[in-house]
Amino acid sequence: TKMKADEDREASLREAFEAVIAQIGDLPIAVTDVLFREPERSSPGSGAFLSLAVNPDACKCPELIAARCQGRGMSLIERTPETIAQARRVWALWQSLPDTSGEIIERARKDGRIGALGAMMLSRHCLHAMAPGDGAEAGSGAKLALRQVLALAEFHYQPRTQKLVGLISTLRSRLSERIQEQLASALPTSDLDALSAGLETLGRGDVELSALSSKIDSAIVDGTVDGELLGRLVDVARGLADLEWKLTRGSMGLGRARVGLVLAAGSVAGWAAAFPYNPFLSPTAVDASNEAGGLTRGLFEGYLREVIEGFRLMRLAKVEIERPAEAPHAAARMAGLTYADLTADERELVPPILLIGDGHSLGGRGLSQLVWLFDAGLPIKAVVLNDIGSRADNALGLEAMAASPLAQSNDLSILAMLTRKAFVTQSSIAYPDHFAESVEQALATPGPALIHLHAPSPEQHGFATTRLFAQAALAVESRAWPLVTFDPASPGVFGSCMDISANPLPGEQWTFTEEGTPVTPVHWALTESRFAEQLRPMPRTTESPVPLIQYLDLDADTRASRSPFIEIERNGEKIKLAVGEALAQDAVDRARLWRTLQELAGEVTPFTEKVRAEIEQGVEAAHQAEVAAVKSEYEARLAQLRAEIAAETTANVTDRLMTLAGYQGGRV
Repeated sequence: TKMKADEDREASLREAFEAVIAQIGDLPIAVTDVLFREPERSSPGSGAFLSLAVNPDACKCPELIAARCQGRGMSLIERTPETIAQARRVWALWQSLPDTSGEIIERARKDGRIGALGAMMLSRHCLHAMAPGDGAEAGSGAKLALRQVLALAEFHYQPRTQKLVGLISTLRSRLSERIQEQLASALPTSDLDALSAGLETLGRGDVELSALSSKIDSAIVDGTVDGELLGRLVDVARGLADLEWKLTRGSMGLGRARVGLVLAAGSVAGWAAAFPYNPFLSPTAVDASNEAGGLTRGLFEGYLREVIEGFRLMRLAKVEIERPAEAPHAAARMAGLTYADLTADERELVPPILLIGDGHSLGGRGLSQLVWLFDAGLPIKAVVLNDIGSRADNALGLEAMAASPLAQSNDLSILAMLTRKAFVTQSSIAYPDHFAESVEQALATPGPALIHLHAPSPEQHGFATTRLFAQAALAVESRAWPLVTFDPASPGVFGSCMDISANPLPGEQWTFTEEGTPVTPVHWALTESRFAEQLRPMPRTTESPVPLIQYLDLDADTRASRSPFIEIERNGEKIKLAVGEALAQDAVDRARLWRTLQELAGEVTPFTEKVRAEIEQGVEAAHQAEVAAVKSEYEARLAQLRAEIAAETTANVTDRLMTLAGYQGGRV
């Protein structure tokens, strides 16, 4: 019977599958363990197919996708009119399919094989948080990082907007009931249905309410209805109806945006702010005055007034429903409501502004503005896309770095931490789990945040586009770009707020290659042609050459008289490359920065080493004392046993000799 049932189920599934295939045509379908086989085994009917489609009009760098997905069922094909037409048909078909359900996304988020970031991109809303058509280079790390931040913002704030709409809808229903109660005694029963229908659309003008209004007016004139109370209820209901309309539809039919964006002047604005179009689905302002911080705060405080007005209406609605006698006085008290007066739950529903810029615009000349924004305590999130510039960049005369080395330094994260006012994350696209978790934490924090991201650029930095993720990973492994999170709300001292555990070997100074060679920032710089002038073959006449790894451990005075080098293998031959002064000093700075982070986070510090040494000395002394005591006791016991054994042996021998001599028991 079971076999027959299984056969019937298989037949029905096959029939359904063939019907689906007939409809979707050429759309590629993948049957995966994570999304289909495993869910089907635990709960038949809960599995889902995975479909992948490429927009041929938006894809700039298919080589990067192929390299990233090598061996995972994706490959490159020749770009011809026929293949482009086929891709467009598949893309149009994919767009016509329903969006991935929240249940499937949540299941995928919990599976480490997909991860939070990959699962989130299954949502079409998150995937399209940033549109194509921008001027970014192919394989741009800055664009990819920003796109993922905006997708995370959509994923994070979408349910909060839905929650707010639900709260407003509930309040509107309760207000409708209160209004109906007030009018029920004044209207004929036959008019209650019209009243109910009219109240459902109150404030939107979608239906004609003149007949209803005339009946209400007559009831008020007759004195059977409290006109003042009814007026307040209707005003609040109308305000909530307008608010719900703005959140769900608005003039553009899209509802309220999840976030607002401000683009600081700089490299990001160069490719993302082309007039009159930009790739963002959120309202975007472009700063052209180098005062992005002031613009951001001004815009936020402007729309914050409207957001606070919405919360004031919601609070007033609750008072009208639960304590109507207090409503007139409550309205006066709420007139001056500010952000500081909002509850934790209300602040969670306030959409933030993302201030987006590069390390030069926000970390150099804009640093003071960032500190000012953090000090305000408002939910403004600064997204800094950093290319990890250095003294070596300045030595090469790069204009983007001419103003300040600090502009591109990851010291910016430490400076932000020292304010203890902002949540700080420093992350990388090469570590998607850390990226997703830390950015989501930054978005969730009710106050300001710094989202500091590595933005590798194939064109500007000089590496193949297919190496984008490899370059980002190597920057982390070499300590050129450490992963850090800092939550000032965490209990305890400064160091307890910091976490660097996502880095490879967080307790060690360096990571190592398979051959055991330490990986330093210079080894990362070696893979980018922008640093080529700082890495030249070392002349044989070079004075006092020293391997870089040893050079980094020397004091400043000794380093001044040494010439650091690294050794590489090229065409089967080992070659020594002299490390330029600027790049060598940059490596020293980054090694010191990593040690500072280790000490602050409590991974490795002189204090803990001292305490460990003292504990070890104390334990050793106690151990030696215990060993001496045991040894003394053992030796005393051994001497006693020897004496007892000797006495017993003497007695036995004497007794035996007396027996042999003819004596019994020692008697004649």
